[in-house]
Amino acid sequence: LISHIKHTLERKEQVLIFLNRRGYAPILLCESCGWQADCPHCDAHFTLHAQPYAHLQCHHCGSIHRLPEQCPACQKPSLKTLGTGTAKLEEHLQELFPHFDVIRVDRDSTSRVGSWQKIYDRIQQNKPSILLGTQMLAKGHHFPHVTLVAILDIDAGLLSVDIRAPERTAQLIVQVAGRAGRGEHKGTVYLQSHRPEHPMLNTLINHDYRTVAKQMLAERKIALLPPYRYTVLVRVDSKDRSYSQQFLADIAQQLRAMAAETIDIWGPIPAPMERKAGRYRAHMVILSSDRAKLHFYLRQWWQHVLHLPRQHQLRLSIDVDPQEFS
Repeated sequence: LISHIKHTLERKEQVLIFLNRRGYAPILLCESCGWQADCPHCDAHFTLHAQPYAHLQCHHCGSIHRLPEQCPACQKPSLKTLGTGTAKLEEHLQELFPHFDVIRVDRDSTSRVGSWQKIYDRIQQNKPSILLGTQMLAKGHHFPHVTLVAILDIDAGLLSVDIRAPERTAQLIVQVAGRAGRGEHKGTVYLQSHRPEHPMLNTLINHDYRTVAKQMLAERKIALLPPYRYTVLVRVDSKDRSYSQQFLADIAQQLRAMAAETIDIWGPIPAPMERKAGRYRAHMVILSSDRAKLHFYLRQWWQHVLHLPRQHQLRLSIDVDPQEFS
């Protein structure tokens, strides 16, 4: 890939590198004792950011902490980063290709008023350069001088618990790949994955998105998943972990008593990220093959649920035909 980038730049063309992970590094840990920099409010690691100053930030609740000089657990100066974000990759690319511009496009580089327009104007100068960015770089932009696209570390979308994640990953690959070869010259696309044998990737590479979609629909039909059954997601979060799940269990029992022959209920289960911003989240999924009956029972049941007493600052919501299960 590095060799191909070099040749592309020498031909005075542009390269687009897609990495959907902003920041400098996603993990900070201690090599001596194994301590990791975790957000105290979420079930997530802090991300290390190097600009405008070195700090740790949670990408889920937004909390910011100073960067420790030594391990808070064992007091040894043995902290190191794992993984790569767009800011770290920008540094590496500038070292590899010092005579060419590396233009980073992510939420951090475009946060100031007018910054995106300045970046866009640099790109449209059509000088040989490397465009590096997250999803916001791929959405609908026309870069006629981009002839090489590299999509890095796409495995997260292949391993998600969300049933729609592979579908969205395939769409994203097609979208990003579509930035290459939009001008006079043909384009080349690289995909980086630790699972190159994944069926979805192989189908997408050897066929097209339509074939991927047909395969996914066939799998969902066997499993009776959307669009072959209608789905409702109930989300609950509160300050108390057990209360969130118990509340869902109680209202699930009430719905089963009303419509046991019409619906299936999955859960309650912890959300994929159970703790976020200091609140504990739980989910319940309701499925039915009959949309009319599903909505009939839901209307009655939900009106009852809304009038139930709540504790621990409990919040609840209902999502009909959910697009995400996060």
